[in-house]
Amino acid sequence: MKFLRPCLLVLAAVSLNIAESAIPPVSAYINYAEIESMKISPDGNHLAYTKRSDKSELLTIVRYPDFSVTSQTSMGYLLEIHRLDWGSNSRVLLQPAVKIPGYRVFKVPTGEIMAFDVDGTKLDFLFGYRAGKGRDQVGHLIKQRESTNTWAEIVDIPLDNSNTVLIQTRSYGTETDSSSLQRLDIRNGRLSRLAGSPVRLANYVTNSKHQPLFVTGETAAGEVEVYWYKPDDKTWQLVATSELPQAFVRPFAQSTNPSEFLALNDVKTSTSSVIAWNPLTREQRVLFHSAVSDARVEDRDPDRNVWLYSYDDHYPGYWYPDPDHPLARAHHMLRTIYKNANVSFTSETRDMSLAVAQVSTPQMPPVFLLIDVKNLKILKEHPGRPSLKEEDLSPTEPIEVSVRDGMKIRGFLTIPRGSAGKNLPMVVVVHGGPHGSFDRYDFDGEVQLFASRGYAVLQVNFRGSGGRGREFTFAGYRRWGREMQDDITDAVQWAVENGTADANRLCIFGASYGAYAALTGAYREPDMFKCAIGMSGVYDLPLLFEKGDIQTRESGLRYLREAVGTDMKDMRSRSPIYNADKIKAAVMLIHGKEDRRAPFEHAKRMRAALKKAGNKSVWISEAGEEHGILNENNRAQVYSEMLEFLQKNLGK
Repeated sequence: MKFLRPCLLVLAAVSLNIAESAIPPVSAYINYAEIESMKISPDGNHLAYTKRSDKSELLTIVRYPDFSVTSQTSMGYLLEIHRLDWGSNSRVLLQPAVKIPGYRVFKVPTGEIMAFDVDGTKLDFLFGYRAGKGRDQVGHLIKQRESTNTWAEIVDIPLDNSNTVLIQTRSYGTETDSSSLQRLDIRNGRLSRLAGSPVRLANYVTNSKHQPLFVTGETAAGEVEVYWYKPDDKTWQLVATSELPQAFVRPFAQSTNPSEFLALNDVKTSTSSVIAWNPLTREQRVLFHSAVSDARVEDRDPDRNVWLYSYDDHYPGYWYPDPDHPLARAHHMLRTIYKNANVSFTSETRDMSLAVAQVSTPQMPPVFLLIDVKNLKILKEHPGRPSLKEEDLSPTEPIEVSVRDGMKIRGFLTIPRGSAGKNLPMVVVVHGGPHGSFDRYDFDGEVQLFASRGYAVLQVNFRGSGGRGREFTFAGYRRWGREMQDDITDAVQWAVENGTADANRLCIFGASYGAYAALTGAYREPDMFKCAIGMSGVYDLPLLFEKGDIQTRESGLRYLREAVGTDMKDMRSRSPIYNADKIKAAVMLIHGKEDRRAPFEHAKRMRAALKKAGNKSVWISEAGEEHGILNENNRAQVYSEMLEFLQKNLGK
């Protein structure tokens, strides 16, 4: 990796009246959490939790209530844990992931399913292309069985001592093959087929009896189709269709009324509502609706009943269909203790007497809580990031700004702890995606790192972002570099006019689409930003149609045409590399050479265009990195360089 010069992991704070020695190092904010996930066994006798390091991910099983360790299993250098589940009281299920250069996420699921006993024995690849191997990546002996070039995902886990789970399968690397729903024996890997799908890219929904209920998929023409399963003759009936990217009904569970089903729907309302839906008569009843944000299915109990829905209205919001449900009562208790917190249950015992909850706020990194559900008590706390204390973190508040065309844009403003909150240097952090993604009221290590060094941090959920309904999301289609960018600009101007931000000390930063917005902001508002930082960025819109993994899929090409546009001249006019001569700000470019989502060519072209315009950018590249800087040592070094860059350009 190429850097300007050696730099310390702890840099001087900007405008903070605290000693430099009191500030945690960069790594405390941006390294991986010590505990990433935690789940309790159905009988409550064991807890499983995962911890990731840069070299491997460790799965630990402990007994409850004495917390003595029964086993520790390392996934080895190549494998990570994508999802952890209890398949039975004594058998743990893992869906592994692998580090594949060029993809946008650190964990890319392999489509395999592994299992082992609580004592660490009988480790076995139950399903996937390594199921026929005699030894796995970490050296454990596994049982022999036939390998399959098929991807799988767990859909349903019956907690009825049947030692089976339901999985949906799909062939690798294709958008044309249909999938199937199968029952998998977690002891020996035997499969029994329950149903095939009449549509490709299928996602199955099962009922409380763990049988097929619905399947939703996408046709080659880009239509969403929903099919209802008829168990008598084992056939599918088409009950709903919609042309993408329009609204459609998404069924997810059986209702208490046998003729109705629960679904998410944004056909008649801009934001997703929870409805009771009759697929034959097409009648529907709205059960819950927020006018400003989408409803989400948050959690189900062991009997597959949905007891919790969530939404975001500045702060996290929740709706209980039955407030007297034991898990709902426990959840409400935690919300009373932890105001405005994100509260989710990772798991519970079969009798719902014990549960594990994950709780977080901007000033509280995720904490895992063991809950006595019946007596509404917290039995034990397990902090995910014990090195960060409340006094190390800064307060975040929601904002809402009316932008130039009258639309209301939301976001968050973080003020450095101990600061008066006036005339501060400010970093604008733009989220990636951009469509469907959005910033939430939650812990963000990146934001807290900047705030710890004295910078106000502004996050903007510009039009096109998710969470606020389809109309808000589609309002950003083909508006890259236009109204989407104006929303960010107007929010920055709001922060300046209300006295929070110093107009002469502003920097804009983002990754992926956020990097595009950072460099676009720099050329569209050349006198606003003193610096701009782009990580893993898209800087040449026409190049999206030529290189990268998006344009290799028909669905990806359809997305690019709809969201970005098709007029090449117009796309060039909205691309930072063709507007580099307008950029006055100091620029830092950070990119992984193995990036396949936003290929390295974007950064090289951006750097060359800036150089031609007389703007010598700060350049950080790494041969082994992908879409983002993921190695912990590299991340600490990169973010330290970013802090130095900010301090140089924004001053104290």
